[in-house]
Amino acid sequence: MFSQSSRIQKGDIVRIMKEGVSYHSPSFSLKVLKNSSNKPLFAVVISKKVAKTAVSRNKNKRRVREVVKKYSQQIPQNNFYIVTIKKDLNKNVFQDLLSEMKDVLAKVR
Repeated sequence: MFSQSSRIQKGDIVRIMKEGVSYHSPSFSLKVLKNSSNKPLFAVVISKKVAKTAVSRNKNKRRVREVVKKYSQQIPQNNFYIVTIKKDLNKNVFQDLLSEMKDVLAKVR
C-alpha cells in the first residue's frame, strides 16, 4: 500500500478525472495531472463491474501498486496519477503488467 503522504485525497480524484490526460493500455488506464507538490501522488481505482468480489478487487489493487513501486524512481515527479483497472488482472502474468506500465509511463514523459 502507498504511504498516506503519497496518496491522492478523495476530493482531488474528481478534478483529476475531468482535467487529467489519459494514457491507455489493454489492462488499465492512467490519468495524469500536474501537481504542486514535489512528489508523485497515486490512486488505484477498480469498479465492481470489473471484479465482482472485494477479494479480487483488493488483489488487483495490490498487484498494480507493486508495479507502480517498481517504477517509482522512473516516474516523473510533480504529478497526480490515477490508475483505473479495466479488466480482472488475476489472469495476467505479472511480467505483462510490468511491460504495459513501462510502455504507458514512456508516453507520459
